[in-house]
Parts: sequence; structure tokens; C-alpha cells
Amino acid sequence: AADGRVLERYVTLARGARPFDTPLAEPSTPALEARLADEGITLAPGQPAEICLAIDAWLAHAVAPLERGIALLIDYGYPARDLYAAGRGSTLRAYHRHRVHADPFVAIGRQDLTAHVDLTAVERAAARAGMREIGTTTQGPFLADLGAGELLVGMQTAADTTFESYATARAALMRMLDPRATGAFAVLAFERGMPRNAHIPGFAAGPSASDAAARPDR
Repeated sequence: AADGRVLERYVTLARGARPFDTPLAEPSTPALEARLADEGITLAPGQPAEICLAIDAWLAHAVAPLERGIALLIDYGYPARDLYAAGRGSTLRAYHRHRVHADPFVAIGRQDLTAHVDLTAVERAAARAGMREIGTTTQGPFLADLGAGELLVGMQTAADTTFESYATARAALMRMLDPRATGAFAVLAFERGMPRNAHIPGFAAGPSASDAAARPDR
């Protein structure tokens, strides 16, 4: 709001040509404003932002059975300071038939809706769940360190490899490594009960996810 208050955008049934309205009103829970305050975020007047309050419960549930091991999370997002930076705007995106746009009310029920992940919230949720962060990077360096390039080399010498199958695999891998595409996805690893000096493949090199944008628009 112009006076600095945090408002929530609701989705309500409409009576006009569009099926829904999206009015702004008082937040349904103080947890929305509390999340921003905890992360030291102050939104600019009129600045839209997506906040996922389900991160804590989801992560706690996901790692609850883990007595000794690693939780590996790969998704698109930014640290809070970048995700909510002034001028960034809404990260809500819709995907329909391989096309990305920002209108959630097109092809209702037939498109995927998504938004960038608050990596700071994920890290804090993992700590509260008793997990220790052991590595952050982005998908391109992560896959390269795991030896993704060697897979293509192996395909070149395989008897059943055709030119078409190799070209398809190469194009897919290049997109997964490309920092302008999905190669910029954030990769975060958390552990419980592992030795402090345990080597985690995939994190030998590459930028920290905390310093790199982790979601270009596709």
C-alpha cells in the first residue's frame, strides 16, 4: 500500500467478462508481514511480491524421516534480498503449451502456475528442522561437476547411438547447463548425521546460489 502497509491480493468470483477479481485487502494472517520483517525486507509502495508460508511445514515433513543423510533441493529462486529487490516485480508465471506468460487466468485448469522460491526462507526452514547446510551452487556447475559431459562422450562411442538421439541428448544437456536457462536453477544441500568432512559430489566448484540468479523466464 502507499502508506507502507502490507496488503494481500485475494481471488474472488467476478460478475463481469472475467471469471475472477483480484482485490487487495488486509492480510489473512500476520505471518506474511512477519516473514518480510524477519528477513529484513521492506517492500516499496505498490510493489508486488509472492510469499510462500508453506515452506517451513513442507521442509520439516520432507526431512522428518531422515536420520542420517542429505536433502538435495533444486528449484528456481533467489535469496530474499534479491527476490524482493525494488523493481523486480511479481515472479508469478504461468506455463501453457510451452509458452510462459504472467496471466494466471488464461486457460484456467490447463496451465501450471509457479513463482520464484525464497531461498533465504528455505535455508531458515532447514535450520529449524535440524539440518545443516553443506553446499549451495547452481545447476550448471553442479551437473558439470557430476560428470554430465562424460555422458555425451559415452554416447558417442555407444553402438546404438544415432545422430538424432545424440543431437537430442546434447541439446537437452546444454539447456540444463546453460546459465541463461535452467543451468541457473539453485541447488542447495542440507545434511543430518553426516561426517563434517564428507565430500558431496557436485559442489566442487561454481557460484553460490546465494550470489546467482536462479530462474530465468523460459
